[in-house]
Amino acid sequence: MIKIFTDTSANLPEELAEKHNIGVIPFSYSINGVEATEEEIKEFDGQKYYNAMRNGAAVKTSMVNSAVFGEYLRKSLEKGDDIIYIGMSGGISGTAQAAKITAEELSEEFPDRKIAAIDTLAASLGEGLQVIKAAEMLENGATFEQITNCIE
Repeated sequence: MIKIFTDTSANLPEELAEKHNIGVIPFSYSINGVEATEEEIKEFDGQKYYNAMRNGAAVKTSMVNSAVFGEYLRKSLEKGDDIIYIGMSGGISGTAQAAKITAEELSEEFPDRKIAAIDTLAASLGEGLQVIKAAEMLENGATFEQITNCIE
């Protein structure tokens, strides 16, 4: 089986991620120095976040690091899944590089599994549309290689 992952930058509504069985790896963030709780990160309120930004709040995000990637991806790999991570542009976040490094490390640990970390060169809707395209391809029987070639 193939498991598709993205990050919260894709801004996928939870219902859509669930419908397409997409794993979403969370970015952490703070507003005016107050770290978001795990629940707030999981159920990201874009309107609240962007309104705070518009109103001059100090908004900061933290990239997804290799440890967090490993935590999420390892669970699927242990189940025997191949992994396609489709994430935020490396031009605006170190997350793409962390995903690539984690994919390389996990490939050594799980040599029988296929793992791809794709930099979408986008964020938000541009990233999310690529993730949905990949999920729809998977649902329609596309192979790992067909999906990764298309999205790359």
